[in-house]
Amino acid sequence: FFKNRFTPTVLDLNTAIEDWMREKDRVLVLGGVDRYSMKLLRQQEEAERRAACAARRLERQKQLAEERAAKSAEQREVNREKRQRRDEQREAKVIARQRRRELLQQKRLAFARVKLGRLRAMVLSLQSSLQKIRREKLLRAWGVPELPEGLQLNSFQSEDDSLCVTLRLSDGTEVVGPYRKTFSEALQELQELRDLQRRKGDRVAREEMLRRDVEAMA
Repeated sequence: FFKNRFTPTVLDLNTAIEDWMREKDRVLVLGGVDRYSMKLLRQQEEAERRAACAARRLERQKQLAEERAAKSAEQREVNREKRQRRDEQREAKVIARQRRRELLQQKRLAFARVKLGRLRAMVLSLQSSLQKIRREKLLRAWGVPELPEGLQLNSFQSEDDSLCVTLRLSDGTEVVGPYRKTFSEALQELQELRDLQRRKGDRVAREEMLRRDVEAMA
């Protein structure tokens, strides 16, 4: 009988349970069970059914909670990996940017060094050319390629047409002697004034230079 009544075509579990309970009541009545006993039996079965449903709900809730927890943990792990990848990418970008700046700075420094070397070479070349011109000019004008220390060129009636003596005193100041028109005259005066300064001191040498200057202007 039950085989024919409950077939796999029944889709609703609750409907199937109710049909089964009604059919069970009918069978029990036919078997001589009173209605009160049947009522108690039905209440007990209903309680058992509700308890089973509650247990299934709790189990399902527990399963859902576990799934949500697992999914949340998985999502947290995914987010952590994403953050870690972003941090690694950001750090890699920072390192690459710093490396590019360092390479650019090295290139600029190398270029600056090359440019500085060229400028130094140019300055040295200009200095050499100017020194050569100066030596040639001194040689033509005064018969010597270099002036000794203590003699300097001065302009009287034209540019660099005179020589004069310069003495450095003990206090660091310099005094300039009278203009001379020949190198030999200026050199002799330099030697005399230096000898006087060495023998009698700065004051006497200064006075002698002033005297000679006044004498040259007279």
